[in-house]
Amino acid sequence: MPRSSAAAMLLALAATFATGAVADPPPSRSLRAARRIGEIRIDGRPDEAAWRAADVGDSFLQTEPDDGQPATAPTRFRVLWDDDSLYVAIECDDPQPPTALASPRDRDIDADLVRIDLDTTLDRRTAYHFGVYAAGQQVDGMHFNDDDYTSDWDAAWESAVATTPSGWSVEMRIPLRVLRVPEGARAFGLNVARTLTRRHEETTWQYRPREAAGVVSGFGLLTGLDGLRPVVQLDLKPYVAGRGNCGTATATPCQAGFDLGLDARYSLTSELALVGTVHPDFGQVEIDERVLNLTTFETYLPEKRPFFLEGLDLFNLPLSSAYQIFYSRRIGEAPVSPLLGPNDTLIADAGARNIAGAAKVSGKTGPYSVQALTAFEPRAYARVLSADGRAGDQLAAEAAQATALRVRRALSDSAVSGFAVTALDPFGFADRHAFAAAADTVVFDADRDWNASVQVAGSLLAGGTDSVLLDGTVLGAGARGWAASTRLARDGGALNASFSADVLSPKFWVNDLGFMDRGNLIDLRPALTVRDLHPQGRWQKASLRLSAEDERNFDGFLLRRSLSLDSSVTLNSYWSGSLSTTLFLPAVDDRELGDGTPLARPGAVRVSADVGTDSRQSLIASFSISQQLSEGMRERKTAIGADLKFRPYPALEAGVSVTYENDGGAIRRIRGATGVPEMGGDPAVDLDPAGATRSWRLYLLAPQYAQSVSAILRAAAALGPHLSVQAFAQLFTEGVAYGDPMRAVVAPGRATVQLDGLPRAGGADQPAWPDQRDADLSLNLVLRWEWRVGSNLYLAYAHQTSGSASPNDHRLSLFGEAGALAGPGATRGDALMLKIDMLTAL
Repeated sequence: MPRSSAAAMLLALAATFATGAVADPPPSRSLRAARRIGEIRIDGRPDEAAWRAADVGDSFLQTEPDDGQPATAPTRFRVLWDDDSLYVAIECDDPQPPTALASPRDRDIDADLVRIDLDTTLDRRTAYHFGVYAAGQQVDGMHFNDDDYTSDWDAAWESAVATTPSGWSVEMRIPLRVLRVPEGARAFGLNVARTLTRRHEETTWQYRPREAAGVVSGFGLLTGLDGLRPVVQLDLKPYVAGRGNCGTATATPCQAGFDLGLDARYSLTSELALVGTVHPDFGQVEIDERVLNLTTFETYLPEKRPFFLEGLDLFNLPLSSAYQIFYSRRIGEAPVSPLLGPNDTLIADAGARNIAGAAKVSGKTGPYSVQALTAFEPRAYARVLSADGRAGDQLAAEAAQATALRVRRALSDSAVSGFAVTALDPFGFADRHAFAAAADTVVFDADRDWNASVQVAGSLLAGGTDSVLLDGTVLGAGARGWAASTRLARDGGALNASFSADVLSPKFWVNDLGFMDRGNLIDLRPALTVRDLHPQGRWQKASLRLSAEDERNFDGFLLRRSLSLDSSVTLNSYWSGSLSTTLFLPAVDDRELGDGTPLARPGAVRVSADVGTDSRQSLIASFSISQQLSEGMRERKTAIGADLKFRPYPALEAGVSVTYENDGGAIRRIRGATGVPEMGGDPAVDLDPAGATRSWRLYLLAPQYAQSVSAILRAAAALGPHLSVQAFAQLFTEGVAYGDPMRAVVAPGRATVQLDGLPRAGGADQPAWPDQRDADLSLNLVLRWEWRVGSNLYLAYAHQTSGSASPNDHRLSLFGEAGALAGPGATRGDALMLKIDMLTAL
């Protein structure tokens, strides 16, 4: 960004701060629905006489690009209801043809769209979302925590689009059985919105200024529902699937199978549903992307399986940056490989665990929102070749029951409180049982501009064998831990500010059924943001954020201290860009050496930037770059990414993204604590990390050099509103090489290992170079046909080739890493699945 532009941006943001208080909230609007009298045919044309009984909602206002101004193209809507469904008609005037682009269901694309949000319980925090694009495809989802949204919630409902002399129109029929409707409901929270893509125009019926906080809390009202009753029924969705698998990593080259399963949903009350699944199949779910992870922390993977997605939002605790008490990907997670005999060979890992059955209760009972889930995983086995040449199954994981419960209630119009508990209970006598619980409270002002959150949690481990975490903490039977978190924030208006704090005791541990990077943590994070959300001479909106972080462990070691300045802007051309700078002060890493001994880390500076083109065009591009350099240029981290999306036809969208990462110079452990040769110790014998710091010890370290390339192709073709094909392919290569080994001899205790002056390792230290080259090629094709409302046919194909090599040249090589795919140790696999399910309402 030119210096003059940056100065202008700062001046404009300063002016915004001076004058940008949140405007008074607009008056709440209401619309009267009517009971349906007469036939309605869902064909997109609201020309039946029944529609005349309902009031008309109109006078939409813009939130983009001209906040608060009248819509440039009028929109009108009506709502009807009967004992079975809610009916919505939306008419969109437009002197030009709409931007009608086809896509698979639930994809976010830049095309003309109408949507309706319904807060059926009037809790001002949750709402159902239903949208229809001008090309006819549906999108649905759920608002939660007032201003959060997920498109993972899906329902079976009808819609149709039609072209009219004045523009286009939509009709929807939403069955009451997919909504939580309280007994005696007389009104719903309501908002209706429209996207006019060619102008980047967003308009809403119940207007809320850009700078206002909250979403659902600002809805208007849908009245005229007296006499509406909840629909209680049983939905059954059996499925049948046939599949074939061929691969080089299994004892049997090709296998075929036939599966049956059942999903069921029963309304226990008007607002509480029981959902169950027997032998669920997720073969149509897109595979996970591979990423380069050189840290000592686990990679977080998003949930994609439909059964676990619905209602998952309730388990999102208000303060989840340090830990999540429930991480649904733990259910069905592949177990670790079993311990093998001295002459045994692993033929095939157990892979992802089967789920024999799962059930959950979701909804509201009285003032309480409830989500309870339990799942049973049978035993998992790996295939092993014994010394006598016989292949057999070896137990990799015992059967287990995973259970999670979340309850939340509104204490008043300005306070919400909740609690959650989880338990993982293996059926093996010697296995570890894990329990966790959390409680939270959020308070906010009437406009949702100010809010404060407090959250406490505890964990307990029972049984099992001792394990040692990388920071030296020993988790044994009876290990107990606690966590406390808080956040105070102003999220509304031009000036936002927040202060967050997380304190996790050393033995706090929820990773058996939850997710966390680490315990033994005290983390403080203040932030200040200035936003200009109104169009200026050069941009549509801009922001500037200053933040800091101070992270320590319970021994007082500084793990991280950083200061960041982030800026972003959207120009009037709708190109966007951001620039971020972070200063890292010198700190230590208490996990790298594996027993809590701190390793010094130099200070560093990181600069990153990205730019993106106008998303309305048929060709969309973005580019990002990040560079981090440490003091003395000892360490460097470089990441470059490019993304290209194009739509050659209205019904076809494709995208290519390429990412290159190159890291060099970071000092990493290549061998943990061992005996010191000159003191009579044996460097070939690893010391127990639980007690290693009580004696003299030797660590072997080396500078690490790594690079990776990830090339991803995504494509989606819509052959109609209910028929689509999606493709995903990724080529991923990773190479890690190490420089000359160095030795660090450390006295008893936990003195910091300094990087300067470390001597080279000698032959007596028995150094090793754990260089590695890996490559993966993955392909996923899924055809989905919704052959009737709520019933689908899937045809899915998946291919994966994986290769790994251990070079001895101690250098990086892109061709060598990609060449691992053709190496003698490469494995290949193909899978084909045909699945059909049928929704039946009883």
